[in-house]
Amino acid sequence: MKRFLKKIFVAVMCSSMVFYVSACTNTLNNTSPVKHDKKVNQKKSSITIWINNKDQNIIKDQINAFNKKYDYITVNTVFMSEDDIIKNYENNTKDNLKLPDVVEIGDLSASKFVNKFSGKLVNLSSDSDIKNDMFLSNKIHNLTKNSRVYGYPWYTQPVFMFYRSDIMHSLNINTDDIKTWKDYNDLGNKVKQNGKNLIYLSDLSDIYDVQNSELGVNFLDNNDKINIEDNKFKEAASFVFDIIKGNTNISIQPGKDITKAFASGEIVSMMSTPEEILYLEKNYPNLKGKVSLERLPAFEQGGNNTAYKDGMNLLVTDNEKNKTYSEQFAKFVTSNEKAAYNQFSIYALCSSNSSAYSYDKMHEKNDYMGGCDVYEMYMNAAKMFSDVKYYKDYSDIKNYIVKEIGSEAAQNKGIDEIITNMQKTLADRYNK
Repeated sequence: MKRFLKKIFVAVMCSSMVFYVSACTNTLNNTSPVKHDKKVNQKKSSITIWINNKDQNIIKDQINAFNKKYDYITVNTVFMSEDDIIKNYENNTKDNLKLPDVVEIGDLSASKFVNKFSGKLVNLSSDSDIKNDMFLSNKIHNLTKNSRVYGYPWYTQPVFMFYRSDIMHSLNINTDDIKTWKDYNDLGNKVKQNGKNLIYLSDLSDIYDVQNSELGVNFLDNNDKINIEDNKFKEAASFVFDIIKGNTNISIQPGKDITKAFASGEIVSMMSTPEEILYLEKNYPNLKGKVSLERLPAFEQGGNNTAYKDGMNLLVTDNEKNKTYSEQFAKFVTSNEKAAYNQFSIYALCSSNSSAYSYDKMHEKNDYMGGCDVYEMYMNAAKMFSDVKYYKDYSDIKNYIVKEIGSEAAQNKGIDEIITNMQKTLADRYNK
C-alpha cells in the first residue's frame, strides 16, 4: 500500500506518450489530468465482453464514453452472474469454443480465476500504470501469478460507518469518540437504554467480511497452510460469536429494509459504502445535516479502521485478433479520468487506479453529510487498506466458518473450542 500511496501524490503530464507516467511532486492537487485516449489503430473491429448482471448500467455508460473516442471498436456485451461467467469460461475453454475478449471478475474470485486460466489471459505486467504502481497493490496481487499480472483492477467499494448524528447528539454522544469495536459495543448498550437499536445486519457475513478486510485475514499462515488459530483471526471470529450469543446490540434481520430503518431512526448506524450512501441521499433527502460519515471502529486503539468489499476487475483473453482492442477498452474503463468520474458521480463506485484521483470534479463537497469530501475520505482510507491476497478457497472457508460458529454456539460451546474444532476440519480438507 505504501507504493500505491506514493503514486497518488506524484504525477506530471507527458504530452508525447499514450499513457500516464508518474514523477515526483508533493501534492495531489498539483498533478495533471491523465490521458489515455490516443488512437493507435482505426481498423474497424468488434470485441465481446462478459459482464456481471449488477454492472449493466455502468458498463453501458462506459461503452458510450469509450465509443466517443474509439468509434471504430464495437463492444458487444453479454450479461450473466459471476458464477455463470466462470462456469461458461471454463466450458468454452474445455470445449475449445470462442472465449470472450474481456471478462469481469470480483476480488474474491480473481486469484482462483487467474490460477486456473492464466494460460488463456493476457499478461499485462508491462502496462505503464501497472509498472508504475498506480493501482491498489492488494488488487494487483489478487491478479498476479508467477510475477505476471493478468488483469486491470476496476473499482472498489470502501466501507465506512454511517451514523444518525442527530440522535447521537441528543444522547450526548460524539461519533468521533467511537474508535474501537469495544467503543461501538458500549455505544450499543447506551442506545439500547434509550429504546434504539445499534445496527441491523442482513447476514453475519456482512460484518465478518468487513472485519476480515480490516485485519487482512485470508485464513493462511506464512507457509500457505490453513490456520485459523492465530490471534488476528480470533478477533473477528469472537465478534461473530458474541453477536450470536446476544452479547451485543447487533441484530441479524434477513429481508429487513436496513436503509429505511436507519432513515426512521430505528437504528442509529449502518455500515455503508459510498454506493449505499448515495442511495440514502437520493431517497431520504430529509436526513440532510442529520448524518455523519466516520471510519470504521478498529480492534484496538490506532489499529486499521479501513475495509473494502465487492471490488471488480477486468481480465483480457489472449485472442491475437482482438487483443489490442480489448486492452484499449479495459484500460479506458479502469484508467480514464472521465470514466472514473462517471462511475463515482453516478454510481458512487471508486476507482482502483490512483491516476484518476487528481481530477477536480471528484472532490466536490457533499452537503448531505455536512460538506465532507467523500472521495478524499476514500483516498485516505485506501492508504491503509490491508494488502491481502484472497486464497482461492476463501469464500468457501468463510461461509463454513460463519455457519459453524452459529451451529456450535447453539450447543453452548465456547469460541476457543469452536475454533479448535474448525481448524481440524479445515486442515483435513485443505492442507494436503
